[in-house]
Amino acid sequence: MKTIYFLCGLPRAGNTLLASILNQNQKISVTANSLVPDIFFSLEKVKNVEGYSVFPDEKSLENISNNVFQNYYSHWEANYILDRSSWGLPHNLKYINQYCHNEVKIILLLRNVENVLSSFIKWSEENKNSFLNKFESLDEKCNFLMRDNGLINLSLQSCYNIFQSEYNFKLIEYDNLVENTEMIIDEVYSFLDIPKYKHQFTNLNQFSTNGILYNDKYLGDNLHHIKTDSVKRPSYDIEKYLPKQIIDRVSQYNFWK
Repeated sequence: MKTIYFLCGLPRAGNTLLASILNQNQKISVTANSLVPDIFFSLEKVKNVEGYSVFPDEKSLENISNNVFQNYYSHWEANYILDRSSWGLPHNLKYINQYCHNEVKIILLLRNVENVLSSFIKWSEENKNSFLNKFESLDEKCNFLMRDNGLINLSLQSCYNIFQSEYNFKLIEYDNLVENTEMIIDEVYSFLDIPKYKHQFTNLNQFSTNGILYNDKYLGDNLHHIKTDSVKRPSYDIEKYLPKQIIDRVSQYNFWK
């Protein structure tokens, strides 16, 4: 039986870097953005179909839901799965509570929101086929990224809920991850109670898990690209990409500070 843990982080906060390093250990698989919450949600929607109303066989549906985690990852070789998604959203927390059958442990990966936003803008300017380049102005790009049901806001809500909860979580800030990488990886092993592994922190591989790579043609080249020579903190002035009024506005969302 696989042990299922959870990774809940802001985008552009080092999720891919952390996963690329941990996935060197064949006993661990950190996932890409997970489909598992969508599977649970789809199973729940079955209760709205006419056939269920006529014959409400709830126990049989529960049999499927109870085995989603184990069945989904049954062919993965790893013993430990670190499932990455916005698990802190209320409906997703419900799925964890009902269907995760080992002790719940969550890695919470955070980065100042102004840095998250500027990283997206910088990436869009460097990659012509970025999904953000359908917008003409910087304001349009920022408004799209920060909209209520957008990627950043949903991730913020998810992380905030976990931060305020009684769940067993480990908070990792992006700056600490890239500046003290070996120490942070060691702390992750201790937190998850997984036997230590000697990782390499240079000549890294791009992210893959269970033999599958991201298809970055869909949203834009290099969205999940990491520097492979060594772990380095990006060095650029965020005010080159964001005006001060936007920086001041979004920095108020750094709830963990």
